[in-house]
Amino acid sequence: MSPLSLSRLLQFRSLADQLYRNPELHDVVRSRVVAHLRAHRNVYAMYVPGSFEQYCNDMALPTTWGDHVTLKAAAGEYSMKHGPV
Repeated sequence: MSPLSLSRLLQFRSLADQLYRNPELHDVVRSRVVAHLRAHRNVYAMYVPGSFEQYCNDMALPTTWGDHVTLKAAAGEYSMKHGPV
């Protein structure tokens, strides 16, 4: 995998490393985060410019970079304490 490809997965790989002690489980983290976003649309949609559904579809792709919204959603999904977005 190229360095650019790895950097695109960095947020999800880092979370997988911390949560599961295995960065290769980044796809599990991404899937759970996207499911959490969709289940809590009323919490996250206001932070997403444009179509929330398109945002979730894009985030489900393995090459889409994580952002501040996905980081907050990860905190919510994994029941971590977190501050405002």
